[in-house]
Amino acid sequence: APDSTGAAADSAHRDSAKQEEVVERRFELYDISEKGLPEVLWKLSEHGEGEELEEAPYRVLFFSDSLPEAYLIRGGTQVGRLPDSSLPLLREKIRSGGLKRGGESGFWKNFWNPGDPLQPFMWETGLDVRLGTSVLVTRHASPQYERRYDMTFVQSPFPWVFTELGGHFATYGGGLRRNIYDPMDDASGYAFWGSPSPWWHVALGVPGVKWEVALANRAFPELYWLEPNAGQASYMAGRSHIGVPLSESDIETDSLQRGKLMREWSRNGDPIPSGRNLSHTLQLKAGSLRYSAYIDPDVYRSVVHRAYFGDLQGPLGTWGFGFFLANGIGQTFLNFDVAPWGFRFGEPADGNYFRFSLLHLELAYRDNERFHIGLATRVMLDSRAFSYGDRP
Repeated sequence: APDSTGAAADSAHRDSAKQEEVVERRFELYDISEKGLPEVLWKLSEHGEGEELEEAPYRVLFFSDSLPEAYLIRGGTQVGRLPDSSLPLLREKIRSGGLKRGGESGFWKNFWNPGDPLQPFMWETGLDVRLGTSVLVTRHASPQYERRYDMTFVQSPFPWVFTELGGHFATYGGGLRRNIYDPMDDASGYAFWGSPSPWWHVALGVPGVKWEVALANRAFPELYWLEPNAGQASYMAGRSHIGVPLSESDIETDSLQRGKLMREWSRNGDPIPSGRNLSHTLQLKAGSLRYSAYIDPDVYRSVVHRAYFGDLQGPLGTWGFGFFLANGIGQTFLNFDVAPWGFRFGEPADGNYFRFSLLHLELAYRDNERFHIGLATRVMLDSRAFSYGDRP
C-alpha cells in the first residue's frame, strides 16, 4: 500500500509554503479620490476595453513587495489587473494625493503622507504663465496701476533637487509713478503708462526649502504696495530724484517724510535702485503651510516676512490666506483661483496635465483708503518630462 502519511506530509508542506507566501506579500489598499482617475484606470485594466464604467466606489490594491502588482477594485471585487506600465502613474498619484489610504484625508494630510513622507515638502514642477493687472489705492495719491506678465519654469533635474527660472515684465501708471518721475507735473507729453520694466529670477531648492535670487532694479519693487506712506513718501522721493528741494509746507509730520518700509522713499533718497541690485528670498514649504522672507537691504528697511496657507480646496475654487509683517507693518491678504479647470492628455504614465484659471484674485486690505487688488489669468502645464530626477 502507498505511504499515505508521506503524501499527506508533502501536501501539508506545500499548503504551508503557499500560506507562508500569501502572508509574506505586502499589500496596500488605496481609495481613489481624484476625479476622473477611475475612468483612466478602467481603460488601462484588462477588462476595461470596450466596456462602460459602472458607478461604484473604486479602489486600487497595490502589492509593494519584490513583485509589485496593482489591481483595480470595484466595491470589494477585483475587476482587472493594471499593467506594469501604470505603476509609475500610481506611485505619482500616491504622492499627489489622488490615491489615499484610510486616515489620509482631512487637514493633516497636508503635512504627512504615509505613501511618501517627503511629498508635502516637494515643490511643484512645470510651466506657469500669468497675465494680470492690479491697482493700489493709498492715501495722498491717485490710484497706482500695474500691468504684469510672468513666465516661470520649474524642473527637477535630479532626485529631490529643483531648479527655477522666471522672466517678468511690468508696466506702471498712475499716482505713484507720476510722484517719482514727474512730481512737479511739468513734463511735456507725459504718458500715463511708463516703459516696460523687465527682470528675472532664478531659484534652487530641495524638499521644503528654496532660495531665490532676483534682479531688483525697479522703482516699484515686488512689495512696494505694502508701504503705508506710499503717497507722500513717493512724492518726496521723486522731488529728491529730480533735485528739487522741499519747502517747509511740504514737510507735515515726521511720519510723512519717509517710507516706513521703502528705504529710499524719502526727501533725501533716490527711489530707483542700481541696475545691479539683487534681492533674495528664502521660501519654506510644509504641505499647505508656506513661509517666505524677502531680503533686500537696498530697497526695504527690514526683512519682509510672509506666512500663509495656500492651495486649499474650498467652495468655488482654490484658496489661500495669510499675512505680511515687516518693520511694525502688518498686512493680511487673500488669494483665490475661481473655478480652475484642467485635464490630462497623452499617455497616463506621462503625467501630462494642463490647468487653466480664468480669474486668479489677490486682495490685500488694510482699510478703505489703503488696499491692493490684483486680477490675473493663469495657464499651467506639467509633465513627467519636467522631472527627470523623479523618485522611484
